[in-house]
Amino acid sequence: MGSIFAIHIETLGLHTAQQLFYQKAAINCQLTYEIFREHDRVYNTPEVGDMIVFWNGKKMHHVEYVFRISGDKFWTWGGNTTSDSSIVVDNGGAARYGKEYSIKACKKAGHKFLRIDYESVATESYKTKLCSGTLTIISELNCRASAPNGNIKKRYHVGDIVDVNRYTFCGGAYWFKTNSGWISGNYITGWVKDESTDIHNQWWYLTGSKKSESAYGINQILDIDGVPYIFKQNGYALQDEWYEYNHSWYYADENCKLIKSDWLKYNNHSYYFDSNGKMVTDAFVKAKNADTYYYVKDDGVWDGNIYQEPNGRIIQ
Repeated sequence: MGSIFAIHIETLGLHTAQQLFYQKAAINCQLTYEIFREHDRVYNTPEVGDMIVFWNGKKMHHVEYVFRISGDKFWTWGGNTTSDSSIVVDNGGAARYGKEYSIKACKKAGHKFLRIDYESVATESYKTKLCSGTLTIISELNCRASAPNGNIKKRYHVGDIVDVNRYTFCGGAYWFKTNSGWISGNYITGWVKDESTDIHNQWWYLTGSKKSESAYGINQILDIDGVPYIFKQNGYALQDEWYEYNHSWYYADENCKLIKSDWLKYNNHSYYFDSNGKMVTDAFVKAKNADTYYYVKDDGVWDGNIYQEPNGRIIQ
């Protein structure tokens, strides 16, 4: 127990280690087990980053750190603090890395796993954040107890629909929380609303790409269900605001839809957008039901006049 606590002090600092272990000095295995149980952090099966605490029939007497899991097997490292090799893999007289155990056998023996709540002390960029969305699974996908390498809790299939409520970035990808666990954003598609701020224009669209740099729209126009949307440099959809893209100006309404072949009244000025959604400049816009024209200047603003005979470029 002491060696694992010391490693956390060395890597994260004393104060953070004390927060993670809920005590000033984690040197007693039985006491640490009881404290983690009070915080609902005791489990029967492991995740990477857990501590296994061994039961000898009378008390919890030895702790090791889980660093790998595969099927029924998991591997740990730990110090030579117990001589009971009938329960614990022998250290050979020193701390040892790579001890192998069976999950099934450990459950039968009554050993437990203490789950360290790293998220509680993570920097803001690594914490999970609130979101909402209904997404479609586009590839066979594991749902894990934690991102990115937690135990597999279930398997999603192509076409499954899932609701998500949290997200985080880890392991080189965005991960989303369903009611069953965590799934990679590289294998799902659909709209996600970032609920971590009060800003209204925080919509993403997941493309289902396995490449993290294109897993969602960014500084591009995407055609979604026959409707074009612009996604800004930060990945959020343009919504109720202006955006310059490829040297042209665009405006999207409150539903993120581009204004196309229509006028926009903005700050007491009128602007016209062509059939591609680009703001028109230095041109005459033909009225829809009359042979009259409106001239928009170089800055896109209608000059306030109505013309019968245009003498420049015409936008139908």
